[in-house]
Amino acid sequence: MRFLLLRESLNKQKAMQQYLMYDQKNQEPNAYLMGKIMQKDYPALINQVSQQKSNVQAFLKRGSMVSKDTIDEIVSLAQGIVNN
Repeated sequence: MRFLLLRESLNKQKAMQQYLMYDQKNQEPNAYLMGKIMQKDYPALINQVSQQKSNVQAFLKRGSMVSKDTIDEIVSLAQGIVNN
């Protein structure tokens, strides 16, 4: 069930990235949801990335104030999971 939610969130994220009206603030909740799903279902993967990139770890604790690079990192991880 969560895998389907992850896939749908990824699709929504890709759609948002195509339109300028969706800025970083609009993308934060979706990226946070994807990150939390990965923390629950793929803890080894997300923990490895979080340890290497403190911005991902901080975002998944706070849920806001994220950089574009952090969103891109989470989207990339989600793509790897969904495409496998």
